[in-house]
Amino acid sequence: PLQALRELLTLDVKLGVEHKELAQLWISSFFGDNRQFVGTAADVLEEYADLVQDLVRQCVERGLFREVDERLTAFLLLGINEMTIAFYDNLLQSFGSVDDVYASLQDMMLKGLLKE
Repeated sequence: PLQALRELLTLDVKLGVEHKELAQLWISSFFGDNRQFVGTAADVLEEYADLVQDLVRQCVERGLFREVDERLTAFLLLGINEMTIAFYDNLLQSFGSVDDVYASLQDMMLKGLLKE
């Protein structure tokens, strides 16, 4: 489950950075001009958070992660993804490619969850 979680989160960031217009449309459905889509966007977010939460739960059950609030952890991981997508072009690009930057961020995030 840990590898699946890594791959899912990485794909999310890569697609978000490569297709910034879709990421901006997604955010604007919650906070901007496209609020008419907020119900649909919220449903998709809930399904995605459920998937991430399930992978976190599997990692906890297998003793890979320490005991954590799985839902809160899912939103934390997704929030860091959103931050990476939003700020890569303007603030994070100088640290390297999106793959390199996100690999470093993901490493820091997931190591904080590992069971000692």
